[in-house]
Amino acid sequence: MDRGTDRQRHGASNMKCPGYDVLIIGAGIYGATLACRAAQAGLKTALIDKGDFGGEASANSLKILHGGLRYLQQFDLPRMRESIKARRDAFSALPYLTRPARFIAFTGNNVKRSRLAFGVAGIFNDIISFDRNRGLPASHIIGRTATWSRQDILKCLPDADIDADGALVWSDGIIDNTERFTLAYVMSAKQSGATVMNYTKAISLIKSGSRIEGVNAIDADGNPLELCARFTINATGGWLDGLLPDQSRPRAYVKAYNLVVNRNWFGDFGVGLERGKRNYFFAPWHGGTMIGTEYKLFTGDVDACKLTSQEIEEFISAVNELYPQAGLAINDVVFSHVGILPAAYDKRGNPEPLPSGKIQIIDYRSSHSLDGYMAVSGVKYTTADFRASKVIKLVSKKLQHSIQTEEFPALYGAEKPCDTGMFLRDAGAAGWRPEQETANWIIANYGARYPELIDIAIEREKWRTRLDGSPIPAAAVVHAIRREMAHHATDFIFRRTDLGTFKHPGNETVETVIAIMAEMNNWNRTRMDGERMAVENHYEKLGFRSK
Repeated sequence: MDRGTDRQRHGASNMKCPGYDVLIIGAGIYGATLACRAAQAGLKTALIDKGDFGGEASANSLKILHGGLRYLQQFDLPRMRESIKARRDAFSALPYLTRPARFIAFTGNNVKRSRLAFGVAGIFNDIISFDRNRGLPASHIIGRTATWSRQDILKCLPDADIDADGALVWSDGIIDNTERFTLAYVMSAKQSGATVMNYTKAISLIKSGSRIEGVNAIDADGNPLELCARFTINATGGWLDGLLPDQSRPRAYVKAYNLVVNRNWFGDFGVGLERGKRNYFFAPWHGGTMIGTEYKLFTGDVDACKLTSQEIEEFISAVNELYPQAGLAINDVVFSHVGILPAAYDKRGNPEPLPSGKIQIIDYRSSHSLDGYMAVSGVKYTTADFRASKVIKLVSKKLQHSIQTEEFPALYGAEKPCDTGMFLRDAGAAGWRPEQETANWIIANYGARYPELIDIAIEREKWRTRLDGSPIPAAAVVHAIRREMAHHATDFIFRRTDLGTFKHPGNETVETVIAIMAEMNNWNRTRMDGERMAVENHYEKLGFRSK
């Protein structure tokens, strides 16, 4: 593959080459936040992704907004403070998609996990996070850290069967729908003037001497594009080397994966369990539990990454060994997550089967003597926006662009406070009377954009009906196509909504989604069959066939 194309070779090209200040390749959570903050800072911005927004590693998440308590054990107070501020900013930026939740760590057999150590940690956590609630609404207040006795555990978690004499209980954040969290930044970038394109693949870098001036790409319809930019940021994660390999030191990656099961042992609490070198987190979700994360060093074709049934069975065995009371079986697994992340390195420079915990920023001016090109990658939702803002300030300085204000516009869906009462009132006035469950779902996923759903629902009566087995109205399918750039059934089922991210929604529901999209897009039977197959292939990639 031609990794770079000299600018002069395209001198006679007829391809349109729009000029941007910043071009961002990769629309996971880091690419999305970078594009949003660049556009809001007044930079002419483009964001592209070879697949759908947030469709790869960013779809692999336990959905937790960490406040940095783990860093207290390492005495890494700067990272802890950064996480506390970033969590607070996420609550403020997208309150309808986030909420506080309580978490538990049980005492163990070492000094660091004793009740005394936990008690001290709780005190310091509250002191260091003194401003954790500054400016937040009452719904998002983070409470004080507490220590529990054995009696408290038995009272609050009578079915947990945990052999511990105490526990540390703290509050952190939850993103109920990480896919829409990422999408909110993409849509905010678009609203601020950015050009955003999914299913647009970067093929090669455009070079002019020692400078990168954008990329050659192919859009969703197979048309070639020449996207020129004063500065290009690669935020593709595991695909970073596809455009400009680092010959001096091949990068190492890990495959990270979680299980989603239809069992719940700890109620509404998130729980971290540790035994020896095993450390898994149990996060409640949709009445079930997400369990993770498992890591393995990964080699090979990143596009071919998938989870196997053997890996799922090994994961189940590990969970049952850690927590025998779980009694987890293969039939309990209803969904999974899998993604590629940058690997960590040990002190000798050897890759470890763990993700790199820090954001990586590579300026190719120093490593490759190339100007106008940077790579940014990370693994945490919590600090993505916080770090993106800093990167955009750096890029703005390089481009001699002055950011006039720190007060950016409200993000997509967070333009004003809203609740289900407001939605039901406005829907009723328009002639639509949805059930309470649907109202709750719409507010929790669209926030202040809910009038757009109402407008669609009143166009046709059939768009007011719910998709079988869910609170989701058919109007959401139309909205995904018209407003949120959904090209495929997989976009809607796995990313515009949570229809298929807890368990398979059922063949009839999939058929309904495809039928609506086919009507809106004039799909023929062959295209519909392909869309159906793509949904099933997605489940197979996650380690199991549909149930």
